Amino acid sequence: MKVKGKIIYAEDLGDRYAVVASFSAGEETNLPAIYTQTYYVNK
Repeated sequence: MKVKGKIIYAEDLGDRYAVVASFSAGEETNLPAIYTQTYYVNK
């Protein structure tokens, strides 16, 4: 199964980014978008 996602929030914390994303399994599933908890990405 493919999912489509996008970053909806990103904050520069200096040495890393705080990120929240949303994703969906696709329009054919009729499922709502799912949002991640905040996760961190190192620069």
